[in-house]
Amino acid sequence: MQVTSTVENIGAVPAPASTLRYYVVSTAGLGKKDLKGTPAVPPLDPLHSFTDQETVTIRTETVPGDYYLQACADSGKVVVEKHEDNNCLTSTGIIHVTSRPDLVVTSVTVGGVPLTVALGGSLRITTVVKNQGGGSAGQSNIRFFLIDTVTGISKDLKGTPSVPALASGASSTTNATVTVFTDTLPGTYTVRACADYQEVVSETDENNNCTMGAGTVTVQ
Repeated sequence: MQVTSTVENIGAVPAPASTLRYYVVSTAGLGKKDLKGTPAVPPLDPLHSFTDQETVTIRTETVPGDYYLQACADSGKVVVEKHEDNNCLTSTGIIHVTSRPDLVVTSVTVGGVPLTVALGGSLRITTVVKNQGGGSAGQSNIRFFLIDTVTGISKDLKGTPSVPALASGASSTTNATVTVFTDTLPGTYTVRACADYQEVVSETDENNNCTMGAGTVTVQ
């Protein structure tokens, strides 16, 4: 998220360069969590100020809930100050941190397996994608791959069917016809389906999006 804050040296002597740190502070009194990023603040003469405009990231381990935004000057404690207890300022506005989605492929069914298909031929694949995370997921796409049963080398299939936005716990079934690229090496393959292959959905786990289907496809 975009934040803007101003640091002022209200003392009588120059302040050396320092850093800022941003936090989200629980409105329920459950503590605070730092945000990614420690922007630099240049040296400041007495009564001079510096305004920082920054894009900061809420850490994935932050507990969902309502928070205030807090900015703290001299986060590294490198400036010797007259008062060390007035470096932080907390916003009055509230930030609502929600759970993130988690897309998984729960089923991959290739029609007619085991089957043989020519280069440039097509496969009919039915896929079920579920959002098992706590937050809603926006629209995404599936990508299919042929996985060589001997070497494990993968080759993508032509066609990336769409998956609609999914609320927490919801699933979507996609029936797609995809094509074997003409430069695919002849051989025996299994089919792997990967949800959100473009990684447009920010998920709690980005490493569980793919599932292998049963049966084999022989390309010749």
